[in-house]
Amino acid sequence: MTINIPNEKIQILLIDDEKSFRDSLKLFLEDDGFNISEAENGRIGIEKIVNL
Repeated sequence: MTINIPNEKIQILLIDDEKSFRDSLKLFLEDDGFNISEAENGRIGIEKIVNL
């Protein structure tokens, strides 16, 4: 499945404690043109959002 994305890349923050799951999903989403950031738990995810 291909997703049509506007010229600006969409930023997605993946939050999951399983690195293998994050890695797999990150590769899939990057192939469709998304910019991906990762966090291994909710606390780190919130810190990343606050520091944008």
